[in-house]
Amino acid sequence: MVLVSPGDVRLPEGQRRGIVFVVTRDGFDWAEVGMEPGELEERIRTLREELDPEGGRGPDSGGVTTVGEGGRGFDRGRAFELYHALFGDERIAALLADKEEWILSPQGSLLSLPFAALPMAAPEGDDADPQALRTTPWLGTTRALSVLPNLSTLRQVRGSAETVQSAPDPFLGFGFATYNAGSTVQPEDGRFLTQAELRANGVRTLDPLASTYDELYAIADVLDADPATTLAFMTDATEARVRALSEDGTLARARVIVFATHGLIPPELGLDQAALAFTPPGQPEGEDDGLLTAAEAAALRINADWVILSACNTASSNAQAGSEALAGLARAFFFAGARSLLVSHWKVGDTDATALTTTAIQRQQQTPGLSKARAMQQSMQDLMRNTDTNTAHPSHWAPFILVGAER
Repeated sequence: MVLVSPGDVRLPEGQRRGIVFVVTRDGFDWAEVGMEPGELEERIRTLREELDPEGGRGPDSGGVTTVGEGGRGFDRGRAFELYHALFGDERIAALLADKEEWILSPQGSLLSLPFAALPMAAPEGDDADPQALRTTPWLGTTRALSVLPNLSTLRQVRGSAETVQSAPDPFLGFGFATYNAGSTVQPEDGRFLTQAELRANGVRTLDPLASTYDELYAIADVLDADPATTLAFMTDATEARVRALSEDGTLARARVIVFATHGLIPPELGLDQAALAFTPPGQPEGEDDGLLTAAEAAALRINADWVILSACNTASSNAQAGSEALAGLARAFFFAGARSLLVSHWKVGDTDATALTTTAIQRQQQTPGLSKARAMQQSMQDLMRNTDTNTAHPSHWAPFILVGAER
């Protein structure tokens, strides 16, 4: 277990730096973070800019960040400096040296840091050379990582001492929402629009995610699930549908649930908490506005091993808002009954998202006892090492983080 805080610029000089606290079966220790909080936040912002592909998710987004001739590299040296500042203390390094699975509990701006993309050693070779990137000892491909935004959720996600009964059905997926279907609601007779109408109008401005159709079909195929009964697309991919399936118990019977939708964080669309966007209703009213907020997600009845938030950057944005949004979503889905959450730091390319999610699920299906963290590690390794797809750049294989902790 690795707890790490970034520190606070508001404290007196000499007391601003954060701490890293490590607990293992062999002992525990702590050290001061080797970087001032202001510089730490700036380094995280710069690293994210190198990783976040321009143009976002789309049919060609997987090719935006290729490396080699005409492509772009990744400043592994600066990324390693971040790793060393956090985990380079001799005592901390000694405790972590032989630990293959890490449960990270980052706070503040560190929750927006893609830990998987940090090299664990000084880099060698050219940053734009795919082979140099593949041979780099990245934290995400060298260690199996999971994240807990709040330590208080540890008992919740691990369940009670009793064995948790697995859900009987393999899969449910929601995607390919028709955000711009129908007309925006207009005020009539001089009345003001309700909050539900305003939010639904905002949802109608979101870009469509047509490629999520293929992604969900691929996951259904891996899980041997019938697409006719397990996938909700277009006008069926609604907030009301999710609630109905929760109320009749269908949602709680699925081991894997995928929401391939836009993820929104405050203050987008006037939100004060994170939300997932669905096909908006023709007549929005009350809570039915096309947005499933974190508070509403907490009211769902779920018994899923995996809840995957694909096609959305639910772990992104500015340090404060993004951290609070991710923590809020995690608490909500854990409270609803999910045992792990898979979310993305940036808008993932279609091919990359499908490869990472399906491979991780498939590996765990094929290997009894394999943890989700190790399954994700292997999925990232496969994508990074694939010379046919030129996906050595960490923007391809490092977007997802696994939120949760297994026994």
